[in-house]
Amino acid sequence: MYDKLKTIVDLADKKQAADLAAEKAAEARAHQQKMEGYEEKKLGFEAEKVGLERQKVAAQLRQEGDQYTENAAQAIANYAQAPPGLRDKNRYKILARVRELNPTYNEGMYKDMDTAYRNWTQPNGTGGKQILAFNTVASHLDSIEALAKALENRDQPGVNAAVNFIKNNTGDQKVTDFNTARQAVAAELVKAIEGSAGALGDREEALKTLDPTKSPAQLMGTIKIYKELIKRRIEASKYMYEQSTGRKNFEQFIPPEVRRSFGIDDVIAARPLPESPQSSVPTTTGPKEGDKNKSKSGRPIIFRGGEWHYEDEQ
Repeated sequence: MYDKLKTIVDLADKKQAADLAAEKAAEARAHQQKMEGYEEKKLGFEAEKVGLERQKVAAQLRQEGDQYTENAAQAIANYAQAPPGLRDKNRYKILARVRELNPTYNEGMYKDMDTAYRNWTQPNGTGGKQILAFNTVASHLDSIEALAKALENRDQPGVNAAVNFIKNNTGDQKVTDFNTARQAVAAELVKAIEGSAGALGDREEALKTLDPTKSPAQLMGTIKIYKELIKRRIEASKYMYEQSTGRKNFEQFIPPEVRRSFGIDDVIAARPLPESPQSSVPTTTGPKEGDKNKSKSGRPIIFRGGEWHYEDEQ
């Protein structure tokens, strides 16, 4: 009887031990599953974070790509940059944007436009020399204007001649300074207005107009006319620059002080040039000073200062 009871107790203990072991094993499995769940969630969070970072980088790359496309298109549309090559993967996207910006864009004209631009940026180019003449004569005219005022001339040229002679022979530097300056100004005036150094006779004629015996009103009037002629020449050069290069940044060549000297605003907003005459037959000699004609619209025009002007404009 005792043995049976002992056996029953042992079996109960074993079952209890087995149940306890099973319970612990279940708890362990539950804990492991819980930890695996945490790890899985952690990995999920990390994967989501990496995904978001990748999306952010991809969006940034797209934005940078779009900005690159826009910058390239802006430059190409103004012929400031060569069109993309045939192997450029962004070629068609860029050119599509270029034609939105400039519907008249012609890819085949870039080389000619670039050559024309170099003509304006290189010192030995015709355009470059013209720009230098504008910028040089501006300071010269301002100087001669100040020196003319310093002469303190009267309204009678004959009296001025006598007074200046006396001043010059008594050590007064004002007449000498004016005469020295007008020599340089005369040469630069011809370059700025004619577009070249001109002949000796052209420079001598310009020199005569700056006669130190003239009255103050005459000298100031002469300088004013020269400034107006050069202003028109700058406007004509702007038009030529834009037509030959396809660019709209002519103002970069003309410093603010030069614009102020000639009464040109900061963007050099030149008025439209008069239309060319009706006749399209070229002549061998070209128009002469004072020649008259009619524009295509029938409006009378006159050739003055090397270019056509509407006759009713003063």
